[in-house]
Amino acid sequence: MDQFSAEACANIALIKYMGKSSQVDNLPANPSISMRLDYLKTKVVLQKNSNSNINNWKPLKENEWQLLNLDESAQRKFLSFFEVLQKKFGDENKWDIYSANNFPSDCGLASSASSFAALTQAALQAFQKTLSLEEMSKLSRLGSGSSCRSFFKWALWNDDGAEEIISPWPDLMHFAVVVSKAKKKISSSQAHKMVTSSPQYENRPDRAIERARYLTKIITAPLSEQDWARAYQIIYSEFEDMHTLFETCKEAFSYKTKETLEVLQYLKKQWMNLKDGPLVTMDAGPNIHLIYRKNQSMMVSDFQEKFGKKYQIIRSG
Repeated sequence: MDQFSAEACANIALIKYMGKSSQVDNLPANPSISMRLDYLKTKVVLQKNSNSNINNWKPLKENEWQLLNLDESAQRKFLSFFEVLQKKFGDENKWDIYSANNFPSDCGLASSASSFAALTQAALQAFQKTLSLEEMSKLSRLGSGSSCRSFFKWALWNDDGAEEIISPWPDLMHFAVVVSKAKKKISSSQAHKMVTSSPQYENRPDRAIERARYLTKIITAPLSEQDWARAYQIIYSEFEDMHTLFETCKEAFSYKTKETLEVLQYLKKQWMNLKDGPLVTMDAGPNIHLIYRKNQSMMVSDFQEKFGKKYQIIRSG
């Protein structure tokens, strides 16, 4: 068999990975906590190509997947990581590597995480290697740091790979509010380097460690209204902390748009008035992630009625 395929999911960090202790090995400057997004996926297909002297990336063309257009830099990163895996496992074949997402890429929806997690799994199939989830997480991290968290529903990443957090919380509803599909001008990789010049960065790891400690306590206990409100406060403060680094670094920039701010203002008012609402976060991009409890379906309907015609709202869960 000369063709292998795998799918992997994106994940949304609730405690953020921003800043590295090692740029080469993608080691984080602080712990991060994430929830996997089981409906936002990347598919990778490996096809052995005996007529080529090099590995090639190509867009996967299948009906249910969105056509990808990776720039040269992104293709190089993808192929370089695959060659790291080849060297590790002694594979000397040449491959065509096809990939596609079922959601927009390069706009703050964690397509890098799902892409490298899927590539790791497809490569292990091709090389006939069986590893544990923890071992795959460590491998995938070498390609994309955040991808190491995509192997677990709830994940804690604090070292060379992620580990599972066992949570009694019921299944939640996730929505990605896509206010912009435009490719980011500042990539996440660039942002990791630029934020270190912010005067807010020095104590950033300490703030993230403290929030991670509190959030872990909350999500490993049965869900209560009080804990939901506390989780909202921690998660909102955390993504605002990260975006402040962007806005105060030496070459300051911002991912937030007027559309982003409009949605955030609506959500703040909702929490203020009702003392309830979704968990709210953002990655390094303009788009917003919302996490609702199943018994908040009326809030979901109200949000969709207000913003559903203006923005694409992608449901995951």
